[in-house]
Amino acid sequence: MNHRISLLLGLVLMLGPTRQASAQPAPMPDSPASGPAELIVRGNAAGAQERVDRATEAADAADTPEENQAEENQRRARRALAQPQLATSETDPSLPAGTIHVDVVAPDGTPLAGAAVRIGIMVQGGNRAALTGETDENGVFEKASLPTGTGQAYRVTVPIDGATYGAMPFRLDPTSGERVRVRRMNTTTDTSTLLMVQGQAVLELVQGRLHIMQEARISNLGNDTVVFPDGGLAVQLPAGFTAFQTEAVMSDQRLIPNDDGFSLQGSMPTGSVDLSWAYDLPIDGRSLTFRIALPFRTAEYRVISSAAPGLQLRAIGFPPAQAQDARGESFLITEIQRGPNDAPLRSFTVTLSGIPGPGPERLIALGAAGVLLLIALIFIFKPGDRHQAEAAVLQARRTEILAEVKELERLRGASEVGPKYHERRLRELTTELARVLQTQERQAAADAPSKPV
Repeated sequence: MNHRISLLLGLVLMLGPTRQASAQPAPMPDSPASGPAELIVRGNAAGAQERVDRATEAADAADTPEENQAEENQRRARRALAQPQLATSETDPSLPAGTIHVDVVAPDGTPLAGAAVRIGIMVQGGNRAALTGETDENGVFEKASLPTGTGQAYRVTVPIDGATYGAMPFRLDPTSGERVRVRRMNTTTDTSTLLMVQGQAVLELVQGRLHIMQEARISNLGNDTVVFPDGGLAVQLPAGFTAFQTEAVMSDQRLIPNDDGFSLQGSMPTGSVDLSWAYDLPIDGRSLTFRIALPFRTAEYRVISSAAPGLQLRAIGFPPAQAQDARGESFLITEIQRGPNDAPLRSFTVTLSGIPGPGPERLIALGAAGVLLLIALIFIFKPGDRHQAEAAVLQARRTEILAEVKELERLRGASEVGPKYHERRLRELTTELARVLQTQERQAAADAPSKPV
């Protein structure tokens, strides 16, 4: 059996026995990735799923209790590499056009009465609305005479016991209705069934700072939906981090930044979800040391860095980093796997040394964007247009900063970011805006006609 699958099965066993699953999750599309992570050939879920399938076939003829338990462990490993689909929707010609029919069932498949249902409406142009209600004694909630076509999209969500189950967004067919089915699972606050099947941190040197993007495939190996505590599960980021970013997901997980990192809020159903977040660390000198915390028991973790000349990567507890090429670019990569008898990996320290200094290499590594802009100004624009091009770049950045400030205020008003993060990020944006405004003022002063003495 493949070594990686053996490790995963060992961790499944270590997390304890489970009951027969009442619902088998089905795959959902992966979250989009960006940056150099796209250039790395990873052990993706499809390949791992195929290996688990082959291992499962060997136990298909099991008759003894031991073999039956092995088959159950294989099923748990399969769930660890799957993605949940506890809410589905499909076009149903038997329903009248403009109708959304929602069936909500309990874990055993029986209708669930009194369940809250929300139908979110996203209209072209950015407007949003919502319809709410409860299921009847048959576990049904239905809305009719809704607009069809491409002018709006709908998404059905069902919040139950701190968890939220949501179908993917859909548009109503002009000739048929949409049938949505939601299966509620029992909930728990016990996070011991959560496993980071695969995680990685991607490091990039960008204009005097280190940009770090972390990705995690987290699996719930139990049969109950894990609900995170009030305020969320605290995840620490390295000291001094700035510019926290995350990608929104359609599932019920939210990463809310705070002064120490972020809190993971929402719930985690059976199966797997992919989460990603990014942040910056300032670089002051030729080396940088920081700690990465891992909130869950981890089966596999990888650290990847872009390979600048002379750069060295070291992660404590990991093997020495190896240089690898992907699509014409060089990377430093180190990876660790944890077995069932290994101590849990809760955090590790990373050191980057040999960071390009203030010489020509530093200018090349950190000044590429400025050089490209200068080349554009010299060769693309006519001599008389260079000043206008500089002014256009400054104005574009000014507009972007003001839009970021507006979005930050919206997030704070909706309590989606904490007060400390709001204060720090607002300070960063206003500082940059002040620099842009000062440059614009100097340009305006230079453009003003001289007054006669």
